[in-house]
Amino acid sequence: MWKVIRRILLMVLAVVVVTALWMGYEVYTVYTDVSRTYRVAPRIAIEPRVTPVTNFFGNHRINVLLLGSDNDQKFQQQYPLSQSMIVVTIDPVHDDVSMLSIPRDFWVPIPGYGMGKIDTAAEHGGVSLARATVENLLHINIDYYAWIGLNGFSHVVDDFGGVTVNITHPILDDFYPNDLGTADPYAYTRVFIPPGWHHLSGRQALDYVRSRHGDAVGDFGRSARQQQVMLRLQKQAGGWNLLLKIPRLSHDLSSMVRTDMDLRQLLDMARLSRHILPSHIKRVVLSAPTYCQYSTSADGQSILVPYWRAILPVTRAMFAPIQPTAPSASAHVAVPAHLDSPSPTTVPQRSSPPLPIPSATPVFRLPARLPGTLIYASGGTFYRLDRTGHVTSIMPSWMNAAAMPAVSRDGRTVAFVRWSREASDIDIYSLRSHNPLTQVTKSISPDPTFISNSLWAAWPTWSPDGKTILFSGDGYKLQLPANESRQQDLAIYAMDPNGSNLRQLTTPDPGAGGDTDPQFRGKTSEYLYDHWSYNHQNGLAVGQPYSQLMIRDVTNSARVWTLTPPSGQIVQPALDRTGNNIAYIQNGPGTSTLVSARIVNSANGPHLYGRKVIASGQIAQPAFTPDGRRISYLRAEGSGFALFLAPASGGAAVQINAPGSAVDAESRPIWSP
Repeated sequence: MWKVIRRILLMVLAVVVVTALWMGYEVYTVYTDVSRTYRVAPRIAIEPRVTPVTNFFGNHRINVLLLGSDNDQKFQQQYPLSQSMIVVTIDPVHDDVSMLSIPRDFWVPIPGYGMGKIDTAAEHGGVSLARATVENLLHINIDYYAWIGLNGFSHVVDDFGGVTVNITHPILDDFYPNDLGTADPYAYTRVFIPPGWHHLSGRQALDYVRSRHGDAVGDFGRSARQQQVMLRLQKQAGGWNLLLKIPRLSHDLSSMVRTDMDLRQLLDMARLSRHILPSHIKRVVLSAPTYCQYSTSADGQSILVPYWRAILPVTRAMFAPIQPTAPSASAHVAVPAHLDSPSPTTVPQRSSPPLPIPSATPVFRLPARLPGTLIYASGGTFYRLDRTGHVTSIMPSWMNAAAMPAVSRDGRTVAFVRWSREASDIDIYSLRSHNPLTQVTKSISPDPTFISNSLWAAWPTWSPDGKTILFSGDGYKLQLPANESRQQDLAIYAMDPNGSNLRQLTTPDPGAGGDTDPQFRGKTSEYLYDHWSYNHQNGLAVGQPYSQLMIRDVTNSARVWTLTPPSGQIVQPALDRTGNNIAYIQNGPGTSTLVSARIVNSANGPHLYGRKVIASGQIAQPAFTPDGRRISYLRAEGSGFALFLAPASGGAAVQINAPGSAVDAESRPIWSP
């Protein structure tokens, strides 16, 4: 007996020793890797003497300058341009955070170099000069800095398993830099990200925050998206999720991040961030026309001239000394911005009245047999979920880039989008005979040196008689010169299923994303779609794009009706088979709401009636069941999306477990009888 006990004790001791050695090695590795990121940027002579805040839990404000830049072959100089500049100020007493994005083209005095764009401060004198420039402009002290390159940002996102983000509007960019892992540092590629909730990889998140050619507001839109993704990462990096990932993070970032915070301060910052609620985070982008105006310098550079009378009151409130009984910034200066809310704007917007949320909901149980057959996308291919809950693959095994299925009314054929990195096409596939794929669009440019002439095709939908396919595309741009100022939004097109008789039905507003998600209304020639546009001040686009639901007629272009006001962000509308009921996603501060309503015809045209909240949260892609009595939708779960089913009249939802949580959120699951 004693021998047995002794063996057990020896085994336990061995495990403890091995675990201790492993933990010691991990701690040593983390310490070594973090030490590589530590780099003090000396304060230059023009700066006032500053003693950085060392107690992150005291009563002093902490100001951190975040710099992001290309760290690729284009920059052979010692210091690259800073592509992004964000000042983060933390109030540890009230657990408040404010973020101020400074556009890279701000025309400002750079100490020792005269007037110049603010992004050249880092180019001339590294972090030291960039910090001195910001301190002199805003009359504040910068306690610490952190610099991160492109690869570093991408690796951070991947280390957390990706990031779930609400894409604020369609992102299109024909001249996106393709300078990571390529031989040509000046190469470019094309980017298209549909709106709505998505789980992004590191590379996809980088595309989202770095793209700038598709926004009418340019760098201002990019700055707002950078803040948005940073806040999403901050939420995901709490508690054990961060602790367990420290070894991997420290290794990946050791060569991609530089900061003058040491290991203890980094850990304190992580602890502090755990106490900060989304409602305590405020965001400001110094965008035109509120805070600056477009202009040209004497030497011909495109610049932004700051309005200091508008900026300084904001920054004085944002960086004011901490008051023991009041927040650090007033609400009229920095609009509270929860995770994924649009950047602040001074443009008044009309909006619909708030929807009532039922105080009590009836219990809803999943039926023994589903109310139809469901086709959904996962991993770039399609699966069929039958009425009994059995799942089968319906696409060839090699297909891994399929999305946005659209099943014909007779249930025999599916039209879908097939992605490539630089283009997308619409293909047709028989669900009965499983015949080879038929490509009905030709979107890839025949000349590889002009990939900007490649096209996007998305959101196919069938007419009731199966003789017409509607989709969103950017083919009209080929009538314009291929340069960075060419409009690249999406329009609605119609074509025959064999690809002939192609015709453009809508003309999109520039720079907002265009017209998306078309679908026929019942058995009529009318079709519903989502129209994206901007509010304007003095002829300039401002803020984030809004979207509104519209109805047109394929046979009569003069018949146009709007269902929702020109404000807010509505995405992923879905009609039932009659075309008289609609479900859509209404984006709000940090969350989304699934709304259902009836489309009622009147003398003034169709309008919405009886709007009702079905669900809220990180939700996407509603779809009516064939009988119209239920609505399915996707909800973010871990690194994917799970499928739920709820009564169309409102009530508790239940999860359909068979698909798991790996359903692609860019594709609407489609029901058929």
